[in-house]
Amino acid sequence: MKNKPYDLKDVDCILAMSGGMDCVALLHWLLKNGRKPYIFRYEFSSNKKTNAWHRSAIKKIEDYYNVKVINWKLEPEHNLNGFVDRERTKKYNKDKPRTRGISNTIPILSKWPAIAYMINFANPWIKEIHFGMCYGGLLKFNDGHSDNLYDYNDDGVLERIPAMPFGLDATNYDDRHKKLFDGYISNLKDYGIHTEFKSPIGHRTKLHLWNTLPREMQKAVVTCGEPVYNKDNTKVIGECGKCIKCRELNGVKNFAARQA
Repeated sequence: MKNKPYDLKDVDCILAMSGGMDCVALLHWLLKNGRKPYIFRYEFSSNKKTNAWHRSAIKKIEDYYNVKVINWKLEPEHNLNGFVDRERTKKYNKDKPRTRGISNTIPILSKWPAIAYMINFANPWIKEIHFGMCYGGLLKFNDGHSDNLYDYNDDGVLERIPAMPFGLDATNYDDRHKKLFDGYISNLKDYGIHTEFKSPIGHRTKLHLWNTLPREMQKAVVTCGEPVYNKDNTKVIGECGKCIKCRELNGVKNFAARQA
């Protein structure tokens, strides 16, 4: 699918790009439907191994679809990466399941909407911000092994809810995303910019999204979120949590990890 190139002046939506399957499947869907997304990614300078891996994948995606991905950086110029007392942060988040992993970097879920907000502010004619996610399921709809949706219960605590059989937009956000996105949207409205965050194919399963991708892109996308490195810096593919879960669901035994 060699897309006809378009000028950045003609973009009509924004797309966050990590190089992973969900956002690449969304890019494929947008281009197939005649859209011209401003595509951006972000990285932390300290993540040299991960950055190199993702940049390699994104270069293949750019070449295949004939698009440009703009690289953004959003980080403090300090080796503490925004944390003045990391141990204090760990202690504070220790017993909070939604934040206990936050001690090494600013949460991913808060970075990309902030960058999308800045892009939209600079380009106020854009009315849609697209994000790749997959809450439909892994192999089957609502099998519980994909991205999570959350609503507040009667005690004001976020609880996971079943998958929804339709895409997310401003009319039907789960409580978690409504709270996150409404803040950015409301602020943009203060400046006369009326936009919304959308995930039009997020209700599909991972398997469905995988099958929508051309073979070349199936080979290119970043499918492992937690690569394991050997002492010689070679990556071991197949040992992160997602890979293990895929093997369990598929009933695959004695799976031999491979090196990249």
